[in-house]
Amino acid sequence: MQSNVKVKSFDWHVVASPQLYAFCQKARDDFNCSFAWCDMCCIDKTSSSELDEAIRSMFRWYRNSHICITYLQGTDSINDLAEDEWFGRGWTLLELLAPFRMKFYGKSWAPLRPLHESENDKCNSDSILQEISRITRIPETDLRAFTLRPTGCKRRWYGHPADEQQGSKILLIP
Repeated sequence: MQSNVKVKSFDWHVVASPQLYAFCQKARDDFNCSFAWCDMCCIDKTSSSELDEAIRSMFRWYRNSHICITYLQGTDSINDLAEDEWFGRGWTLLELLAPFRMKFYGKSWAPLRPLHESENDKCNSDSILQEISRITRIPETDLRAFTLRPTGCKRRWYGHPADEQQGSKILLIP
């Protein structure tokens, strides 16, 4: 998809991160986005009040996004997804469940599934979702279309197997 978004100057030295530059390029070129929000740089982690507010707001941010672009810096293919450190991050669960549209990119910024096959890995990428379901033990139906339900329903624990050793899991009320 060719973008018609016009950018006067976009020098990665200005943004100080080649990953951030590549992220913005993918958002513009692959999905025709004029604006992009990146969780790695848009949250002030030195401010506990801002961090608390950001974590509380993240589900809504991801849910309302046009597309969630997920960069897996340790992944070359679907076969090595389980080794990626992304699955150990604190808000990976929100990033997985909240957005309706999601695209996974490997460490060379190549999509894990080509764009001509799938612009949305939550809809058309059974192999990716099957592997993520295996890694996280989250049912594929929740990965595809998670909805918050009223409290009082059955509670379930989701998390990465490495989380069990650290004693941290995330409670969802599906």
